[in-house]
Amino acid sequence: MLDETTHTVTAADAAPNSNIKVACGYVLQERLGAGSFATVYKGIRLAEYQQAINDGPKTKSIPPSSIAAIKAISRSSKKLTKKVLENLDLEIAILRTYRHPNIVCLHEVQKTDKHFYLVLEYCGGGDLQRLIRTRQKGRLSERLCRRLVRDLAAGLGFLWGKEIVHRDIKPQNLLLTGPLPAEELVDNPPREDAKRALQNMTGERFQLKIAGKFVVDDNSTCTYHI
Repeated sequence: MLDETTHTVTAADAAPNSNIKVACGYVLQERLGAGSFATVYKGIRLAEYQQAINDGPKTKSIPPSSIAAIKAISRSSKKLTKKVLENLDLEIAILRTYRHPNIVCLHEVQKTDKHFYLVLEYCGGGDLQRLIRTRQKGRLSERLCRRLVRDLAAGLGFLWGKEIVHRDIKPQNLLLTGPLPAEELVDNPPREDAKRALQNMTGERFQLKIAGKFVVDDNSTCTYHI
């Protein structure tokens, strides 16, 4: 579940223009990442986006329930083979069935003539690799590492209990729901060029969530990507 805190969107963020794209009832914002056949965007629920426009220069608090990561998969991609489609169906089935605080949550799925859309939990803190690279010391403290490993172990333990094995544990597949704890910011502050990004991630509880590649332990070794 998403933390019950708020994000702030300014009128400039919500300014109407001819390039606005809407999918699954969300206005697509900046691109968060891209893979071989899918692109992930930050999305704001259309009603909240329109309200931000109506508010003009005022700021609008956006609840986390109105923010999501929209994974867009193009049906026209040559890489979208029969096997990939089977894996996509497996991904959807698993994410709909199993939920855990340390696994990225699937909210909704929509299929159109041109795309498959997966509405996923938005993790505003980025990934672990980015966090490491933005530290002045170039590393994380032992205290923070213990906290991260505790979250990681909880998520992996849950998957293992369901006979699902993660095949690609790496910093890029470990997402964070918010900024660093206050004590970590004091003891191990970010580099100057990373401070501005942190201003847009205040108010959320810090937590690690697993995304990436898994295999179902049923001799079929089907993999899927969150």
